[in-house]
Amino acid sequence: MGHVRIRKGSTRGGYLLPDMDYRACQAVRANDQVFLTGATGLTLGGGFVGKGDPAAQADNAMRVIRALLEEAGARMEDICKVTTYMTDHAYRKEVYPVLAEHLRGVNPVSTGLAIPGLARPELDFEIDAFAVIPRDGGEHRRIRTFNVRDETDPSLPGLDYGLSRAVRANDLVFLQGQTGRTLDGGFVGEGDPAAQADNAMRVARALLEEAGARMEDICKVITYVKDAAHRAEVYPVLAEHLRGVRPVSTGLVVEEFGRAEVDFEIDVFAVVGGGV
Repeated sequence: MGHVRIRKGSTRGGYLLPDMDYRACQAVRANDQVFLTGATGLTLGGGFVGKGDPAAQADNAMRVIRALLEEAGARMEDICKVTTYMTDHAYRKEVYPVLAEHLRGVNPVSTGLAIPGLARPELDFEIDAFAVIPRDGGEHRRIRTFNVRDETDPSLPGLDYGLSRAVRANDLVFLQGQTGRTLDGGFVGEGDPAAQADNAMRVARALLEEAGARMEDICKVITYVKDAAHRAEVYPVLAEHLRGVRPVSTGLVVEEFGRAEVDFEIDVFAVVGGGV
């Protein structure tokens, strides 16, 4: 099937870029994948809700995601990965309970970032959701599911939020953002971004193998560091682990991660059977 572009329009006269004719759409269905616009407090009708209230923005964002997925012929249960962006790390305690409620039973993989700003000052929260429609009415494989309430995160005490370390959706593999966190719940490399990157890639390899994939199946990586100077430390490590793979890459500097000890995080996207 050709791509289906849903809710096509222009930014002219809208909320974000009212003086610019930037033509886009709210969702694209491409075969089994559904790509969504980053969801915020902006409503499908063109308004904005939740000024000064990150939780209300998150609630609106998840309602928009549900509506767009349904228009694309998908379900919330088809979500594989979410990436959240907040302008203040402290908003996590307001936003994550909202996400947990909307994503109850879904168990996506997740990456959470604190960044200096979004498209407008009143935007405190944005979320990217990646969805894949299962073939033949099946279900995605969710690998190493866990609950945030068992993670002893002091900023999210007792939060009932189910997530996964990896999701295999048809031939696609999505991984949780990888850091210095080990598969047994420990952390290596505090104060050492290179050690965190080495652990992240070892965990990525292990999770890919559990999903039936190989390092050679990696197509794209997105790396995040808290200090641009850390690039000189982490990229030689990535180069060694990705020798011969040649993925496409995006590198970003962010303000904070989910935990204070994290200096490095990487998102890995793979397609099984691609090889090199």
